[in-house]
Order: sequence, then C-alpha cells, then structure tokens
Amino acid sequence: MRIGTGGRTAWRRLYTLVLIAAGAGAAGACDREPRGEPSAQIREVVSQASRPTLRLANGDTLQLSPAVVAFYRERGYRQAWTDYDEILGRGKRLLGLMGRTEADGLDPGAYRYAVAERMVMQVEEDSLKESQEPGQMSRVDMALSEVFARYASHLARGTVDPKESGLDWRIPPDTAPVGRLLRAAANDEDPARLIAGLRPTSPEYRRLQEALARYERIQAQGGWPTVPAKTTVKVGASGVGVGALRARLIAEGDPVEKPLAEAGNASPNSVDRRLREALEHFQRRHGLDAGGGLGPQTVAALNVPVEQRVLQLKLNLDRWRWLPRNLGQRYVLVNVAGFDMDVVDGGKVVMNQNVVVGQQGWETPIFRDTMEAIEINPTWTVPPSIAEKEIIPAIQRDPGYLQAENFEVLRGGHAVGGSSISAAALASGDVVIRQRPGPKNALGQVKFLFPNKDDIYLHDTPADRLFSESDRAFSHGCIRVEKPVELAHLIMRMATDVPPERFEQLRATGETHDIRLARPLPIYILYFTSWVEDDGSVRFYQDVYRQDRQLDEQAREKLERVAAR
Repeated sequence: MRIGTGGRTAWRRLYTLVLIAAGAGAAGACDREPRGEPSAQIREVVSQASRPTLRLANGDTLQLSPAVVAFYRERGYRQAWTDYDEILGRGKRLLGLMGRTEADGLDPGAYRYAVAERMVMQVEEDSLKESQEPGQMSRVDMALSEVFARYASHLARGTVDPKESGLDWRIPPDTAPVGRLLRAAANDEDPARLIAGLRPTSPEYRRLQEALARYERIQAQGGWPTVPAKTTVKVGASGVGVGALRARLIAEGDPVEKPLAEAGNASPNSVDRRLREALEHFQRRHGLDAGGGLGPQTVAALNVPVEQRVLQLKLNLDRWRWLPRNLGQRYVLVNVAGFDMDVVDGGKVVMNQNVVVGQQGWETPIFRDTMEAIEINPTWTVPPSIAEKEIIPAIQRDPGYLQAENFEVLRGGHAVGGSSISAAALASGDVVIRQRPGPKNALGQVKFLFPNKDDIYLHDTPADRLFSESDRAFSHGCIRVEKPVELAHLIMRMATDVPPERFEQLRATGETHDIRLARPLPIYILYFTSWVEDDGSVRFYQDVYRQDRQLDEQAREKLERVAAR
C-alpha cells in the first residue's frame, strides 16, 4: 500500500521512536537474526561473478569489497541500514559519521558522502516514484556499507600502502576487522564508537588532529601573509616587511609565537625583543638554525603556503595509521626526519634527545624491533661497504692508518696484517676489519642492540659536535645518540635488574661487556615530518629523505582510484 506524504511522515516519526526504543534496548546485542525480506537488488549486485559493482544515483559506480559482499551473504541479502522507504536510525548514524571523516584528515568525497546523502533525501522528500523506492534504499544500503568499510579500513591501515609507494617501511599495520564492525553496527552498536576504536591510541595522533583542524581554519580564512626576503630583524629596525613578519607569526597561531608577536602590535612595523624571540621559536620548530636572523631558509619556511602545511599534517596522520594502534606503555621512538628520540614510560615521554641519522645514500631504514642488550666499551666491526669505500682508500693513502685509528684485521678470528686487504675478501667475509674499544672507537663507549638484518643500532660517538647542527643526517644508517650514558642508565632502570652504578664499574674496565635486558623494550624507528608538542606547538621538519613528495603523489593517485570505482 502506498502511504501518502503526510501520512508517511507521521508514520516515519512513530517508526523512528519505536526504532530508537528498540535500539536502546538492543545496543550491544550480538549478531541478531536479520529482519525483513531479502532484497532482489542486493542479491543481484552481490552475486555478480567478479568485481561486484553498485551503480549510484549520480551515474557513478562503487565497487563492493569482499568484506561487504560477505556481510550481505551472511544476512541473506537483507538490508542493514534501511527499510522499504526509510533510512533507519542506525543508517542515519552511519551516514552522519561519514560526514565527519575530515577529523582524521580524510576527504568525505572519497566515501561518497554527498552522493549517499542526496540518495536519502530523494526518498525522504518523496521525489521518487513508488516503484523506485525499494531499489533506491537497497542501493543506499550497499553504499553505506561500502563507505563505512573503507573508512574503517583506512583508519586501521592508512589510505596508502607505504610498500606500494616504494617507501622503506617495514612495520606491518594492524588488521582491519571490517566484517566484524559491519555486523556490530548492524546490531545497533554505535558506529562512532566502533570507528574510535580503530584510531591510534598515541596522544600524538590526537594532537595532530587538533593541529589539522586549526590549520584548516587558517586556510579557510585566507592563509597567512608573505614575508619579503629582504627584511631586517635587528632589534630597533623597522619596515613594512617587519609588519608582514609579525602578522605572519600571529596568523599561524602558535601558542608561543602568537602572544610574543602580538605584544608589539602597538608598533607593528618595528622589531622588538619579543618579535625576535618569536622568530627564534619558529626557527627551532622548523629544524632551522635558531639565530633569529631572516636568512633564505627561514624566509622559505615562513612562506610555505598553509595548504602545504595542511597536506603535511594529513600525510603524517596517515603515517600513524600505518603503525600498530597501540605502541605499548614503554618504548623508544626515533623520529628520523626530526633527528629526535623519545623514551616513553607509562605512556609519557621521560627522556628526549637529539640523534644523528643516515645521510643520503645511507638512509636509516624504518622498522620496529625489540632492544635486547646494552654493550659497554663496544668493538666496531666495519661493514664491507664502508670498508671498501672509506677504510681501504685510507690505508692506501697512509699505511699506518689502521694502527693509528686502533683497527685490527681478522681472518678466521685471528689478527693478520692489513696492508693488502682486498674488497673481494671483505665482501666474502673471509676478512673483517674491527676497531678495538677506546676513545677513537666510532661507536663511543656504549651501543644499544636490537638485532636486525641491516645491523642498525643506537650508539655513542666521539663526533659529538654534529649534535649542534640543525640538519643531522651524517651517519651510515645507524643512529648516534647525544647523551648515551644517560640513556643507558634510564634503560637499565626500566628494563634490567642491574643498578646503573654497575654500568660505570664496567665502563671503567675498558673491556667489552654486555648487559642483557630482563624486560622487553620495543623500539620504533619512524619517519614523521610534522609533530605536535604538548602545548599545541607544531614542528615541521625537513623532508630529509623526500618521502612526503612521494607520499603526496601516491595519496592523490589512491584517492583518484577510489573515486573511480
């Protein structure tokens, strides 16, 4: 029976009240038997031999994923979110959720939000013929299932696969339990709560979300002004460029820079001490030499458009989604792009240090592992590639090089002369070059072991002058730590039953000793080009390995492929 417009509206209100009451009592129910009759339209689409494809109201198509196909087969081809001519309460919650994907840096357009919304409005406004309504609601139903499945998958695993993008990223993401989530949402569990359970638990992810919302507001307001290159920023100097700099720092809204820059608004075109402090803070959070001057690198950073910063924040949100959702309560996190290391205990950062990472051609790989031991007074076995490119040429220039630098050459574990070392012997492993413990050892007094195929580890270094550089990509791939002894003491307290005093006793012997960790300590070697501090200040790092550009291209291609399905 066809229900008239007014009658159907009243019927819908009554039906919605009944539905809400029923849903409140059934929330959390497990896999109730689907109600209603099987949908011929759903059966037709789901039963397609290959690549089941749904045609949407705007003529676009949407390919159904295997999880969604399995979901409808389990339901006996019954609708989950809609009735004959009604989008149910759970369907409206799902539709509303798809309009809020921007909070995670995801485009609602990629999830067909506007299309699904129009399809629903056509029914609710009675703009369809009676014969069209069942098919329309079946299509809405399948569209809601598919876009929810995609959103869930993207939150659990990211929008792009770093391996497909050609990035050296060796950390497997979490699985995406799409089928389970669809069944739970169809049983009236809150889809927003289900989605929230997929987001990374690290507070850094939430802070990135908040920063993204702030920078998108700046973008909507027209961005920030451009700062002229030839602007003098000595205290007492003045000019229109100074006013542009002040306005630029205020517009970004950094919690430190904004109040400092605003304090001089009475004379906006004059440089005062607080404006210099604001500029120095800007330089530090962009990984630049913080001298307060307005050199080319600082001008370039100031004039990066807000649109680019928005994209950078989105890319880094996606990087978090490539990781396991929960990194644990205790771990070490090295941010290669930020030349930075955090030690986390009890979910809080208890130590932060500068690090030196791999230079171009010797990039530090991105992976996770478990720290197993601290080695005191380590030896350094020179990798064949470094020996061939650096040690052998040094020997050829100076036959006394090995002795002067405290190296020894070993064959079969026994010391031999090193005057005629060949690259072939090094490559075969017949001969190794090893540096003895001591003040010249490249690994310093301590290294931190987490065995991996690339032989990457954290270590001390006698070349501590490099830690004062803003760009600290100098190593052959391993990670040099600025204060390794302090790190060793902390890790001993966190992960061993050996008092830190024992470290000092062993170090004084000058001999090599190992302290094994009694409790596992995960270590994550990661790559983030934006990072948000506790106070909301956003650090934008140089893209030292040029991965942002590669990711941007891959993300755009991915979204285009998604939109074409």
